[in-house]
Amino acid sequence: MENGSRLKQCAQRHVRDAIQGALPLNISMKKNFTPSKPAWIGRSDPADWQVYDLARLTDPDGLHRMSVTRWSGNLQNLTNIYLRTCHPLVDSEKRAVGVMGGMPKDVHWDDLQLEAAHKIEDARTRLSFKDKDRHHRRGDFPAIAVGVSYGGGQSMPGVLRQESQNAPIIRDLMQTKALQSVAGFANCLFEAYAPRLFKSYQSTLEALEAWSPHIIRNYPNTAFAASSINFGPRTESFPHIDYRNLSWGWCAITAFGNYDHTKGGHLVLWDLKQIIEFPPGSTIIIPSAMIRHSNTPIAAHETRYSYAQYSAGGLFRFVNNGCKTDEAWLSSATRSEKAQREEDRKSRWQDGVGLLSYLHEL
Repeated sequence: MENGSRLKQCAQRHVRDAIQGALPLNISMKKNFTPSKPAWIGRSDPADWQVYDLARLTDPDGLHRMSVTRWSGNLQNLTNIYLRTCHPLVDSEKRAVGVMGGMPKDVHWDDLQLEAAHKIEDARTRLSFKDKDRHHRRGDFPAIAVGVSYGGGQSMPGVLRQESQNAPIIRDLMQTKALQSVAGFANCLFEAYAPRLFKSYQSTLEALEAWSPHIIRNYPNTAFAASSINFGPRTESFPHIDYRNLSWGWCAITAFGNYDHTKGGHLVLWDLKQIIEFPPGSTIIIPSAMIRHSNTPIAAHETRYSYAQYSAGGLFRFVNNGCKTDEAWLSSATRSEKAQREEDRKSRWQDGVGLLSYLHEL
């Protein structure tokens, strides 16, 4: 990934300053959320097939009565900062459960995000989408997942297959400078704000690569196993949980396009009663398998695309089984091994959340 060391230094150096701007959340990641019984993934949420606008969510006499966190998106005064308005999301136990990552110190970053939007739009006009790609539980916009996954019908971990006519278009899009730079920046944020969790993601992918030569990352150094490209042109998502992702894991979301982030395109974190302005070109990282999220609509003449990076919980389960499916592991496990597995299950969620960093550690 281009300029990886510069981006890494940029992210790590800024962590010290960003702590002062931490956004406190009135929840505990460990106590207020419950994963699925095996704990590798989240719990499936009921579908909510609608987009909520800002006025409805913030109406003081309405049902939701949420507040908006303002977040600057202007390309100004970049000389003396490393990331633009970066803020960790900190739970009631002073644990960093996510990060409003902002953007690198780069006067050309807005040009780069507009290039990403242009490349995604160009690909959208040439791709062949199935109905399930256009209409799904996340929203009514075309989306395609790329990378390594396991779950949702896959019998073994592997690289997600693309339609033959789509494969070269997706491959070229993923190799653009814009998406490579965005992926590199998100990866650096991940390592800077959650180093133990980052190492867990890296070691899981390394184990999968050792297990099969067919496991190929989207980018050589990324810790995220997969990405979803949301092709818009107005990506307006329904409230949803990405429950197949690792339950205590992180998902990096980057927005692109040309829209007024003070009026639309906000990230809504339903369980936290938080609405966050989401400027084009910015990256926000959240535990998407546990926190229900969506975004507000934009104006009809505006455009908004997004790029999400994540890892499926099934990959971690597979590696934990010694690179075996549950069925294969159970068929060869001894009684004591099965008993230990049950004990591990009971503490898995607590241990997983323990990989997150406390604010004082940063």
